[in-house]
Amino acid sequence: MDFIEIVLFIVLFIAIITDLSYRKIPNALTFPAMFCGVGVHIYSGGWGGLGFSTLGIVTGIGLLFVFYLFGMMGAGDVKLMGAVGSFLGPAGVFQAFLFTALAGGIYAVAVLAVKGQLLRFVKRMVRSLYLSLAQRRPVLLPEEGQALPVLCYGVAIAAGTVTSLFVKF
Repeated sequence: MDFIEIVLFIVLFIAIITDLSYRKIPNALTFPAMFCGVGVHIYSGGWGGLGFSTLGIVTGIGLLFVFYLFGMMGAGDVKLMGAVGSFLGPAGVFQAFLFTALAGGIYAVAVLAVKGQLLRFVKRMVRSLYLSLAQRRPVLLPEEGQALPVLCYGVAIAAGTVTSLFVKF
């Protein structure tokens, strides 16, 4: 395991703890992590390392920014993915993003099941799909009664990133 992976694991572990404890991933974690990723890549690769790491930050933030704009995740999650990008570069953060999406889906299903809301959620999605097909336009039925649980997406980002380091494609 490389130094950069060890530092990334530490960052992700702290992100999990803060996200689960406070539902926040603080700037005091994400910004120093980005600077560390950039610094390590500058040290090892000069100007090319700077470009690699900076493009990774932009890619990581870009992949989650739309979800933030629509209120689907917090800014800390977006900045954490940018920090991941500073360590892994653009291709690495894209792969981490794909595994994060998978981990996030599994995490969401598990939380819905534990909260006893999975069947109601699936029924709502099936009815929305049926209406969308019938009306030939996207329809999302509103949530009835109890709101959906909030997910700590830093957990999914950590799980997806760690998985991406072990599964290469």
